[in-house]
Amino acid sequence: MLETLSEFLLQDAQAIEDDFGRAMALTEIVDRLVSAGHYDRALQIARTIEDAFIKTCTLADLAGRYAEAGQYDQALQVAQSVEDAAVQNNTLSEVAAKYALAEHCEQNQALTAMALKYASSEQYDQALQVSSLIDTPLDQGQTLWQIALQALSTKDYQTALRISRTIEEPLIQAQALAEIACRAGAAEQYDWAMQIAQSINEAEIQPQTLSKLSSQSAVAGQFSQALVFAQAIQDVIQLDITLQQLVARALSIEHYDQALQAARLLQELDQKDAAFQDITLNVLASGHWENALQVAQLIEAIERKDEVLKKIAEHALNEGYWSQTLDIAQTIQAKSQRDGILQKIVLRALEACSWDRALQVTQLIQDHSLQVWSLTEIAFKASEAGHCNQALQIAQIIEQNLSKARASAESVVKLAMTGHYDRAFELAQSIEDSSSKAHALGELSVKLATAGHYAQALRVAQAIEDASSKARMLAEVGRRLAWLGALSK
Repeated sequence: MLETLSEFLLQDAQAIEDDFGRAMALTEIVDRLVSAGHYDRALQIARTIEDAFIKTCTLADLAGRYAEAGQYDQALQVAQSVEDAAVQNNTLSEVAAKYALAEHCEQNQALTAMALKYASSEQYDQALQVSSLIDTPLDQGQTLWQIALQALSTKDYQTALRISRTIEEPLIQAQALAEIACRAGAAEQYDWAMQIAQSINEAEIQPQTLSKLSSQSAVAGQFSQALVFAQAIQDVIQLDITLQQLVARALSIEHYDQALQAARLLQELDQKDAAFQDITLNVLASGHWENALQVAQLIEAIERKDEVLKKIAEHALNEGYWSQTLDIAQTIQAKSQRDGILQKIVLRALEACSWDRALQVTQLIQDHSLQVWSLTEIAFKASEAGHCNQALQIAQIIEQNLSKARASAESVVKLAMTGHYDRAFELAQSIEDSSSKAHALGELSVKLATAGHYAQALRVAQAIEDASSKARMLAEVGRRLAWLGALSK
């Protein structure tokens, strides 16, 4: 009934020749329709009003009436259709206020919700307009960031960037730009990602963003691009952190050349040396000690370099590369580490009965006591293998008398164990230190007695110069003879 009446009234109103009168009549019809709940028809008629001012006021009122009815989407649409910018903003604020009241929230939250509604339907200009009504920079910035994220979700990077640049809060803008840059990087739009990242003004967020882009690229297998992002980092600390991560990433997949590329770019010397050390040890673990040696030469810190060279030398020695191990050992600057490797070469040579090689390497050992110990080992092994002349010659070149005595004393025992009693006795007699000489003769006497050579055992015991040692050995030989006599009875 009302709609029919309204149509008659509409015809009458449209017949009015006076513009103002006609506009007022149409406004009255709109009001009656809205009061009866016929919003859509009311809106159609409102849009036909020709007087700009009255049309604006009517549409603004209609938007408010939609909001009061809980039809917020329609209210927003009507508000957006208001041509006067100031009135449009006021209308949007009024709609937001009604929404906030209905939803028991603050007006800024209502405006955020309204803006995101527009964004969800990709109406970004409208979303920006609504967000501009938010009266605090922080709330407005967060709303704009959410709108930008909505644009990113549809891969509309340009819109996301445009929205982000409207954010006035510096930190929020930087975070938004960082997110866009990383999304672009993930999509392998590297040039654009670099451009956005470098436009970030926040001192901490820019290097962190470039670092993240570098990591993303490395994981995606774009290591060269990862280095490009890393080298764009101006903060030295963040640069080194990023490069260390690239080194670790490359090592985890055994891309040693890539790890070396990243390590060379490190700024802090200790960090660079540590990276070279890690690469060296990883290459060494893969069995390529020659390549490991090349990397080790890049290490500048002497102590760290020596430690790595020691491990390489040990690896080469275990694989039987004696000459190469000797060359590596001689490049080690720390005497103790170098002598330790030389000593291991000596022992390996002795295992192979290579007396000349063992003696040659022993001469390179600088630590006097370690050199004497090595010579002693050579003498032991030579005598054990029956090379008595070599054992005696080696013992005679030991410089320290006490060490020579020990070497000869143990050589005496080794010779006696192989049955060379006369040579063992001769060797024992050559010992200069009296206590060690007595010890050697005593050990030889016991060995002879144990073997049943009692006459020789007594002769050796008699040669002991120290009276107490001689008496003890003679008593021991006598005890064994008495035991043997009792056994024969």
